[in-house]
Amino acid sequence: MMERTELRSAVHPGLFTDDQKLVNDKLGDEIVKWRITILFALLLTCGCMSSRIGPTPSLSIRLTGTDKTGDEVTVSTEGSRTVIDVRSKSGIGRAEISPADGKWQRPLIMRLHLNGLESLSVNNGKFAVDTSVLSRPPYRQLCELFPVGGRKGSSLEDVSPLWFPVRIVNNEKPEHRVVPLDNGHFEVTFPDAMFDGSPKTISIQWIDFFRR
Repeated sequence: MMERTELRSAVHPGLFTDDQKLVNDKLGDEIVKWRITILFALLLTCGCMSSRIGPTPSLSIRLTGTDKTGDEVTVSTEGSRTVIDVRSKSGIGRAEISPADGKWQRPLIMRLHLNGLESLSVNNGKFAVDTSVLSRPPYRQLCELFPVGGRKGSSLEDVSPLWFPVRIVNNEKPEHRVVPLDNGHFEVTFPDAMFDGSPKTISIQWIDFFRR
């Protein structure tokens, strides 16, 4: 076999070398293709796993209203934000939220999928803040601070650390922010001062202007 190879190379110089180079080139191309295929599969798998697992919601929720039929409160994570979505067929409901790991994650956002916001009361055990949006133009927002168990509140200004910013969101026409909302929600941002002292639970109660 060695003699035939040497003879072939001697009679046809470069022929054996060219064949061998062609084989090596094809083999190299196949190896590169396999490496690219394997790398793509790994990236795809990692991407799928990331989208399946996702961030873990950091809140636990318990409905406390007398009539819970038609009430739904869910929690999700959007980037660094913890988002609570409230849907209520009757327009009136209550719930308690607490941090799953004992630590409140901020910023905390609440989306109230209501037609109007007559009242959102948030109680941390030390005080309560009641927020509302008037049902007539220019849909002014009001905020009041109440001591726990107290009936007389004091008005808050938008510069107060306890002010709850509210944004009216219209899903169909973003520029058309009118009340009642047919397809939208009120987005409320919880102020950091609401978490002072690390309350174990926070109670929320909502009332829709146009409740059934």
